[in-house]
Amino acid sequence: SWTSALITDFNGQQRSGTDIVNEYGVFGTPTLLFLDGAGHEIAERLVGYQSVDFYWSYFERTIASAWSTLSKPMR
Repeated sequence: SWTSALITDFNGQQRSGTDIVNEYGVFGTPTLLFLDGAGHEIAERLVGYQSVDFYWSYFERTIASAWSTLSKPMR
C-alpha cells in the first residue's frame, strides 16, 4: 500500500508514504501540492475534486502561480 511504500524525499532520504503525508498535512484525496526543489510549497494546494471544468480552471491558475513564484529572483 502507499502508506508503507518508500518515497525519496527532497533530502534524498527514503521515507514511508505515511511520513510524507504527515509532514505536509495531507488529509484527503486528491491533494496536489506545488513544491520547489527544496520541498517548500510555492502555491495554494488543491484539495478535493469538484467538476472537470472547475478543477481544470483551478489547476491552471495554481500552475501559473507556482511558475510566478519560481520566476522571482532569490533574495
